[in-house]
This record gives sequence, C-alpha cells and structure tokens, in this order.
Amino acid sequence: MQRQERDPTSQPVIAALEGQECSFCDEGELVRNTYKGNDAVICDACDTPGAQFW
Repeated sequence: MQRQERDPTSQPVIAALEGQECSFCDEGELVRNTYKGNDAVICDACDTPGAQFW
C-alpha cells in the first residue's frame, strides 16, 4: 500500500501547535516537520514531537 501525500495545511492541530513553546525543554519551539515519516510538529531544540499524525 502506498502512502498518500497530504496537504500540509490539512492538519489543523499541527497548524495550531506550530510556533508554541516546547513542553519538554526550556529552549525550543514547535516547528512543522516529520517524525518517523509522519506529519508532525517537533521541537527545534530537543527534536521531541509535540504531535504527529499517521
């Protein structure tokens, strides 16, 4: 089965979390990216995902 490409604006949760402070470290903020191949927001300092969708 082939994974369908998603429109990056199709995830309102990712859009809402983007730019928020990381809750796992004191230095980072959440940025739109992928985590283990999933659409996600991850911390730009500690690389911890704030949310991911598969």
